[in-house]
Amino acid sequence: MSKLPYFIYLIARGFHRLHLNPIAYFIVFFNRILFGLYLPAEARLGKNVRFGYGGSGVVLHKDCIIGDNVIIGPGVVIGGKSGIVEVPIVGDNCFLAAGCKILGPVILGNNVVVGANAVVVNSFGDGTVVAGMPAKRITK
Repeated sequence: MSKLPYFIYLIARGFHRLHLNPIAYFIVFFNRILFGLYLPAEARLGKNVRFGYGGSGVVLHKDCIIGDNVIIGPGVVIGGKSGIVEVPIVGDNCFLAAGCKILGPVILGNNVVVGANAVVVNSFGDGTVVAGMPAKRITK
């Protein structure tokens, strides 16, 4: 799991907090060119977020909130839905497998596992394993 895109994000986030947005946007662009992921400085990521394969193909909405110790696989999209302002919130210690999509006003609790290529459009509580299209709970 690669931590380098996360560290580059932290630098961009620091410039964003200092209202030096042109520098922050340049660093976000550098991250996009270097790793192929879109990780805006406005997004709020917790500590120790890791990206599989350097975050190749990952797209995060600028208003999303990601908890601590989350692993994000390649090709993951965390974004909004047309006409809906709210965006996803992902809890701590979650695993988002390759290609999954988390869309709209979704809240994922802590320790949630999202299966590969799942499309999550509903909220799920702590310790849940979800998979499918649309994602459904597959654990008791």
